[in-house]
Amino acid sequence: NRTDLEKLKYRADFLLATDRFREALYLYLRLLQSKNTSRMTEGMRKEILFNTGVIYGRGFLYGEAAYYFRRAYQLEPDDTAAACYYRARFLAAPDQDLKQDPEVPLEDRKLKTICGELRTAAETKHPAEIKSLESWFETYEQLIR
Repeated sequence: NRTDLEKLKYRADFLLATDRFREALYLYLRLLQSKNTSRMTEGMRKEILFNTGVIYGRGFLYGEAAYYFRRAYQLEPDDTAAACYYRARFLAAPDQDLKQDPEVPLEDRKLKTICGELRTAAETKHPAEIKSLESWFETYEQLIR
């Protein structure tokens, strides 16, 4: 038998996998409320934090995405969370030099590769792709009000 929290997480995971970001975000944020976090494993909490970062990143809210990727990394360090954290930080402020965060270490070589990939991607981005996410932003604004 799954707990209520596990069922809620699986539902949120399904919504994320089917591109229903607003609904998934709502459930992940609900799961991250302090009354719930004490009842879940660190692995489950890390997945929720990571997936929350993914949703914010897909909505171009890179500062928020970086925050959640960093929290996920702090629970259980791994290269994927670290790389996502640095990508989101770079995209949040592309004009600033991306420096190592002592709490999220990543090899300098990997960090430089990430920066190069992102600069190339930013130069080739199509405005139509950005336009398609405008409805997501409107929904997000309604959600946080």
